Parts: sequence; C-alpha cells; structure tokens
Amino acid sequence: MSTLPLILGFMPTISIPNNPQEAVYPIPTRDCLGKTTWKPVLLHAPCWQLGVGGPRARDKKHLPPDFAGSTLVYSPCLFNTLVITMRTFSAAVLFGVVASVMAAPGILLIGDSTVTADKGWGTGFCADTTGLAQCTNLASSGKTTVTWQAQTQYSTMLTKCKTANTYALIQFGHNDQKVMTTAQFAANLTSLTNKIKSAGCSPVLLTSLARRTFSSEHATSDNLGSYSAETIKVAANLGLPLLPLLADSRAYLDKLGKTNAMQFNYASDDTTHLNALGAKYFGRIIADEVKSKVSALSSYIKSDATLSAKIAAGTL
Repeated sequence: MSTLPLILGFMPTISIPNNPQEAVYPIPTRDCLGKTTWKPVLLHAPCWQLGVGGPRARDKKHLPPDFAGSTLVYSPCLFNTLVITMRTFSAAVLFGVVASVMAAPGILLIGDSTVTADKGWGTGFCADTTGLAQCTNLASSGKTTVTWQAQTQYSTMLTKCKTANTYALIQFGHNDQKVMTTAQFAANLTSLTNKIKSAGCSPVLLTSLARRTFSSEHATSDNLGSYSAETIKVAANLGLPLLPLLADSRAYLDKLGKTNAMQFNYASDDTTHLNALGAKYFGRIIADEVKSKVSALSSYIKSDATLSAKIAAGTL
C-alpha cells in the first residue's frame, strides 16, 4: 500500500492500493472561502502515475483530462469531490497533487473622518464582515488624498498590503473638496490608488458618504457630486470596482427625511459625521455594496435582511 499526501490546510492522505483503481477524495469547501490552486508535483516514490478528473459532468471543465504539467485554479464551491485515477507505469516517480488553499482576504479602510472608527462608518462596516483575516481601519480625520500619505497609517498600509489577498477600500472627497479642484482630486486619487496597488493591495474605490444637509424634508443637497463623479471616472480608468456610496446614501436619506436623519449626527449640529447608529446603518449600506460589487469578498459579508430592508424602504 502506498500513501499519497495531499496538503490542504492540514495533512490528509489517500491510501493507494497496489492495483489500478479510482480513489475519491472529498474536498472541504470551507464555506467556499477563497480559491484553491491544484498542481502536479513529482514525488520520489515507485510505480504510480495519477490522472485527475471531475466526478460529475459539470465539474469536468474545471479539471483537465491530463493533469500532469498543468496548474488549475478553481472555486471550491463548484464541486466537493476530487476523483483521482491511478495506473502503474515503469518510471520510479509518483505524480502527487498538492493543494494550496489561499488565505482568507483582509480589508483595509482608507479615507477621511467619515470612514474612521470613532465618527465614521468603519466600525459598522467591519461588524458586518465575517471570516476575514483582518478588517483594519486606517482612515484619518481631516485628511485628503495628499495629506493622508504623510500619516503613520500610510506606512502601515505599505506593510499590510504585503499580505496576499488584501483589499483596500478607499474613500476621499470631503476634505479634498475644500482645497483642490476636481481635476487635481482626480489626479491625486489616481496617484494614491496606484501606490496602494503597487504596495500589493487590491483597491476598491468609494464615492463619498453623503452629508445630511437638506434642501427640503426629503431632498438632500448635492454638494459632493462633482468630486464623486471624478472617483467614478478614476475607477473606470483604472479598471477597479466602484462602490456608489454617495448615490446610495443620498437615496436612503431622501427617503428617510431630514427629521429622522438627524438621529445619525455625531453631535447635535454635525451633519457630516456619524454616531454609533449612523455607523450601523451606513456601514450596512457599504457591506451590501461590497457583497454586490466585489465578488471575491461577497462570502465574507454577513447578511442582515432586516436592516437592509429598512434601508431600502427608507426607515429606521
């Protein structure tokens, strides 16, 4: 009896009898988290060669007919069993199959005060995630696409982006609006985003959180639209996911109305920053956006059908 090790987070084994046969190995899907890379490896062992094939018709497209010399990436959600067929041959080698499970993703939050843990949506969003390697808030109050880079959070980003499968959610605009033109904002956002990408992260751009200023009871004032339009263009130009936070937060506030919206104020007259209730509601909006727009992160977002329904209906 020969034994083939399969490395899949832990060290399971398949026992190979000394005659050609088919062995079926169940693959733990880990709730479909991440992806798995399967590749052949030459092992010094006698008289076996492996061919790998899918157990069901729908799986065959995910596994090549001759596995030797190939590398395959597949989603473990697509099937839960790996079929390995063995046959003897004369060479004194064994083709083994090694599986390397990609680590769960991490998320970095990068932005101004409306993203921070104490008076932004960051804490509410992270509470809506599950199974991430990290959900780390690197936002800093009062900062722009330029001045954020002078903060310690920037250095932290450079370090954390070295970890594979880390995403950076980037939202600026509130402070940029005060000190630069839309063209300058677009150029600065492009530059910062490229630096974050070069550091190793996968950037996701967000338009700004809406201010809770109203022209009437059910109509928010559009005072960030031109800067958010630039964010949309930058995301398109760079081929990055975009979360339309300004549009979605305004849509919710317009339905909710000015009177109820004041319940989210960080201070009685602060219609920009968020208290804990605001972080919960607007963090949920972003969580639903991530679930819809960033497929690689969707399984790491908790569902909250009740809160999502309240937001869709414009209620508290």
